[in-house]
Parts: sequence; structure tokens; C-alpha cells
Amino acid sequence: MKLRCAKALALICACVFSCSVSGCSSEKAREGSIITMSEEEIKKDLSYAVVDIPIPEAVDIHFTSAVGSSMRVGRDMYFIRKIKKPLMPDGTAGMEINILAFDSNGIIYDTCITDNAAVGDDEKFEDYCVAADNSVCALLSGKASKVVVISSDGRIAEKTDITEALSGSKAAGIVVLPDGSYAVENGRGRVMVISRDGELVFDEQIKGFPADPVATDIILTAKGDPAVSYAYLDMSDGVFKTEIIILDMKTKKFGKKTDVDGNGLAYTGNGTYNYYISSDTGIYGITDNGKAEKIVNLLNLGLDSFAVQSLYANDDGSLTLGIYDMTNATKDDVNGFVKIVPAVDAGLTEKEIVTLGCFELGSTEQTLVSNFNRQSKDYLIVASSFSENNSDDRDAALIDFNYKLMNGDIPDIIMINSEMPFESYVRKGLFTDLYPYLDNDSDIGREDIFEGILRSGESDGKLYAITPSFYINTFAAKPDIIGDDKPLTMERAKYLVSSMGEGGALSTDIDRSDALKNAVLYSGLIDFENSVCHFDTDEFRQLLTDLKDFPERIVLPEQGTPEYLEQQTSYMNGKTLITPYRSYQFLRHYHYRLLFDGDVSYVNFPTCMPVTNAVISPSTRFAVSEQSENKQGAWEFIKYALENTVSEFRLSYFNEQGDEVLVDDYEYYSFAGLPSYRKQYELLASTQLRDYHNYDEKGGLKETKRNEEFIGKEIEVEHLSEEELANFTELLENTTTVDRLNSSVMTIINDEAGAYFDGSADVYTASANIQSRMMIYLNE
Repeated sequence: MKLRCAKALALICACVFSCSVSGCSSEKAREGSIITMSEEEIKKDLSYAVVDIPIPEAVDIHFTSAVGSSMRVGRDMYFIRKIKKPLMPDGTAGMEINILAFDSNGIIYDTCITDNAAVGDDEKFEDYCVAADNSVCALLSGKASKVVVISSDGRIAEKTDITEALSGSKAAGIVVLPDGSYAVENGRGRVMVISRDGELVFDEQIKGFPADPVATDIILTAKGDPAVSYAYLDMSDGVFKTEIIILDMKTKKFGKKTDVDGNGLAYTGNGTYNYYISSDTGIYGITDNGKAEKIVNLLNLGLDSFAVQSLYANDDGSLTLGIYDMTNATKDDVNGFVKIVPAVDAGLTEKEIVTLGCFELGSTEQTLVSNFNRQSKDYLIVASSFSENNSDDRDAALIDFNYKLMNGDIPDIIMINSEMPFESYVRKGLFTDLYPYLDNDSDIGREDIFEGILRSGESDGKLYAITPSFYINTFAAKPDIIGDDKPLTMERAKYLVSSMGEGGALSTDIDRSDALKNAVLYSGLIDFENSVCHFDTDEFRQLLTDLKDFPERIVLPEQGTPEYLEQQTSYMNGKTLITPYRSYQFLRHYHYRLLFDGDVSYVNFPTCMPVTNAVISPSTRFAVSEQSENKQGAWEFIKYALENTVSEFRLSYFNEQGDEVLVDDYEYYSFAGLPSYRKQYELLASTQLRDYHNYDEKGGLKETKRNEEFIGKEIEVEHLSEEELANFTELLENTTTVDRLNSSVMTIINDEAGAYFDGSADVYTASANIQSRMMIYLNE
């Protein structure tokens, strides 16, 4: 995941204009291609065979109650962390953590590693690793921190208290060094080496470690040195980065940092490579000198690299993977252990190859591609993530990516994100009309897609892109304050705020930049369809004047503080008029119902010329190249994406022995917004109209409410009423205004409006400059 950079976006605007004027001739096109995989690389991937590791019948691979990393791989042995919740003698629920191990002959052991079974006994599982001899070392924290060692036959061989060695620090990850000592990492870049008897050997802190890392992990290199991988947000350029740094056990010092591409998960080294990483599309091996060599593109084999939890390199050159896909948590054909085996007789697939290109391949798209490739009998999606192979300078890579698109270097399918000027691509005739494929499909038609979604990819009556999921953006308000006078004008909003008395506010969580974007979004200032805009007007100049009163930056109070509670209760007390409502799941509606202490009205951000109460924001959109020779195959993937946005989670209960038992009952979730396809939307809604289904220790259904913390107290989450769901669905049906404000457009508006806000330009100059630059952009 990466945040946009304004500098790069401004350059992209200039690049688009340059391409429009020059025709972006082949002489000016950059070397290389968006499709980064050669035919030889595809052949290499397809020469691998995927071999499923048989799962013993008694092993439940679903782990519906397990969180975090649960699977590990050793030498011909496979490990799962389990949670058990046995009933205690007093009838209360207990909590046990077990490590289960099996091999090709069946279960070897199922061993409890926690001392206490009662919930509340402070013993928390942190991490576990598999040593070279297939023994397991589990890391526990709580009142005391300890390492529990399980031998390869399942005996608890030793327990070592490491509390004193940690000297008040927390241990979050563990590996076993070749001499038998433990290397633990505290989640903040501090590595401590502890002997088997619990003595601190030494500790070392990574210099320049980010103050607030997103995630950390510790692995072991093939040379036997511990290495820390960590992800963080680089505030200098707004980009999420992942780095790995090795602790040299000879010098007791950290070495040079290595940048990691893709999702950045690292795995212990063995055999040919010092360690391994997973990328957007597959697995890389890292050599002693830090060079990354691609081993295999997992997506071509129908596997999702994002779902790889563990990796073991076998002596014969094969890789054993533990795979657990959170978006398909109940699918037997997705989760489990597999071997990736070089097999010269695997040969090329008889499927037709369809290329898919994007700048960055997100986890949702990885899942769609891998699942489609595993299930389709006719087509193979070969996906390329441009940033994965061009990430040394992300700004330059984004510009290069745009140049290639404008020059017609388009795969069969292209993924469009908010950093890309979609309208410019359409005007150059790069994409094909998808309506004929939608109209001729026997399973899905226009009537099956929300109208606003079709509008989001339309131009001149043709459908050039479609998104499988979307967000609905509006603002929430108390009905008895806002009334029925909609859309909301800025003049009326000011009157309503003044009526609130002392302390009344329009909003407490919208800064000037957000207010400007929303004002443009809800006012219809830009007509992308007809390439006109209306910034050099008295209405817009008044809007800029109003927005100057908004704070330049808002620092939201921390949860639980008195300031946070005061802000949150201001909505229910009628002291704050509106708050942003970005709906991506039905539970959000209930949160706002609590926030306003009753019913909620949907309303626009107030402007001088409002035109709509809500706006549709499409997620990643798919377009098909006009030059593609396999448009039908491209459509089949897009159709698959539309029909598979909702994930199915099977419900379960814990029996009296504490074992988890699955039942024939399901809940449904969407990880990427609301479904565009009505049948998927209805499926997602089906579990929102009933009480949450919980089961007792004998499998009896208990229809109970779900508890959740809200504004400092625990509340019971109620399901939606049919009326509330109908009102929300009506909002979707009636929302046809689409958020087309890509990052390039907002760069233009923010640049010129900012000159007015900081006093370097008057309001007339600012509005005229925005009008001029936007007209150039719209007509390029």
C-alpha cells in the first residue's frame, strides 16, 4: 500500500498534456513494457507443478478463531497454532494455545503450550518458530515472558523464563540460532540474544528505526544470522516501505538495510538463498550480496502470494508453502500446505493467455487473479505489477507507467486507480466498449449492476471501465436538525450552526483540503463528459471565501481522552452539524446511528451550488484494451471479479473439550467496499437483517447481539431493520454522481486555491488560474 505523492501527480498532468500534443510518438516512448513478464518467464512458471500436501482428516484447516500467523513449515513436517476454549469446572470458558504437528503419515502431536487454561490468566501467545531439528519454540508473554520448547515428538522439552533478560521490554518475535540460543525482537527494532538458560547474551538496537512501524518480524538467514523486516510509512515522500536488516553474529552489529518490494513478507533462508521474500506476484530469493532473483510467479500457478504465511526451501529445489487466505477463510481449495515442484514435464498450459497490467497489485486483486487462474478451464491471467519491477523511484515509475499507457502499451486488461487520468485515456481511444459483452452475457446484464457504477465508467454512451466494488460517500446528520431541505447550501448550513448556540460547529473533523475536495465534488463544478468547468464564477469565489475559515490542519484527539469523548458526544448533543459518512459495510450505518443517538440523514457537503446528496467512489476499475486480441477472455475475468466480491465465512462453536466445530451456517463480508453486482450486494445484506448467530458448547443456536466498544463503553450491536436497509439501498439506487476527481485534478485545484489561502494570490486570480489549467486538462 502506498500513498500518493503530489510531485509525481503534477508531473503526470504535464506528461498527459505532452502526450496529447505530440501524439506520444514511439521515439519518445520509454524502453520496456507494462507487461514485465516475457514468454520465457511464463514458460518457466508453468513448468512448476503445485502439489497439495494431504491434510489429516482430524486437522481442521479453517482456523476460524485463529488470528495472525498460524502456520509454519519444517523439514517434511507441518505445524498449526490452534486455539482451544474448554469449559472450566466452574462453567466459565477457558483458553488454551496448542501447537499441532503432522507429516505425510498423519498427526504427530497436538500439544498445549500454555500453563493456565482460565481466561484472564495473563499468558499471551506472541510467536513461534521451527528450528532446524523440527523442534518448536513458542514465545509467551504476560506476567512473565517465557520460551516453551516442544521436541519433534511433541514433548515439552523445556520452559525458559526470559523476563529478567528482557529487562522490561516486550518480545514479539523469535528465531533459534545455530548454537541453540534465542534471538527475540521487540517490535521496535531491538534484538536480544538470550541463552537457553535465560541469560541475556547481548542486545542491539537498529539505528534510525521508525518510531511507529506498521509491522515487524524476525527471520533467520541461511548463514544463521537473525534478520529483522519492518514496514513503515516514510513521511518524506508519503510511501509505505519495507526494509530488512541483518544482524551479523560475528561482529554483533547490524549491516546494510535492504529495500523489499511488493507486500514485503520475509522468510527464513535455506539452500541457495540467504532468505526469501514474497512480492506482489510471487517469490524471490535474496543472494548473499542482496540481489533479488525471481523464483516463481505464484499467480500464474493459481496461488496468492499475499496469503503465504510460511515458506521452507527443500533440498531438491522445491518450496513448501503454508497458505491461509483471510478473504477465503472457509475454502478448502485455498488454504493448506502445498509444494511448488520444478517439473519439466508440466509443460505449457492449453489455456489462452490474457495479460493484466497495473501499477500496484493489491491484496484483493491478487486474490481475484489467483482464484480465477485456479478455477478457469479456458483462460490464464498473467498479471504484472509495474511498481514491483520499477520501485527504486516511485515517482519516476508512475510517470513512466503513464507514458507507456498513453503510447498504447496496454495489456489485455488494465487496472485503473485514482492516480491515473482515466478520461484522458478514453479520449485517446485506448479502451474498448464493454457494453456489448455485458449485453450479450447470458448470466449478467446492465440491470444487474448499480446505475452509478455504470456511470463511473461511461463516456458518450459507452462503457470503458467497470469496478467490482465501490464506496458511497455522503455526510451524516441528525434528521431533526438538518430537516428535509436538501441538497444543503452553505448559507443554510451557517444558519443551522448559528441556531445551535454557543459551541456549535459545522464539523470537527474536516480540514480545509478535505472541505475543498468535497465542495468541488458535491457542486458539479466539473463536467467531465462535456469537458467544461465553472471555477471562474462568483459562486466558486464565494465558496473559496467560505472555505478559508476552515482549519488548515486538524489533529484528531486520541481515543479515550476527554477531548475525544467531547468530540464524539457533540454529534448526539446537537452541537456538530455533519460528519463524513464513507460507507463500505452495513455496520457503518449502526455506528452512525449511535454517534447521532438515533436516526441518521444523508446529506451533501454544503456548497454554494449543491447538486447531489451522495457520491459514488469506485474502487479499482478494470478496462480492456481496444487492441486486445482476447477481449472475451478479458471479459470473463472481469465478470468473475463482479461475481466474487463477497467472501463466505463459516460459523463455528467450541465444544466442552475446547475444540472448534464448524456448523452449516455462514456470514458474508466484503473486503473492498460494497458490491457493484446486485446479487453479491443482496448476499452481503442477507446476514445484516438477522441477529448475529452464536452457538453454545453443544452446537445449539443462540441468537445474540455482538458486543463492541463505542465512545468509551461497551455496547450491543443491533442488526439493521428492513426499513434501514431499504433506505440505504434507495440511496445507492438514486446516487448517480460519480467521484471523478483523480489525484491529478486535485493537484491543480489545491495548487491554485492554496495560493489564495496563503495570501499570495487574490480570489479572482486563483479562480481564473484554476479555470485555465482545468480547461487545458479537460481538452488535452
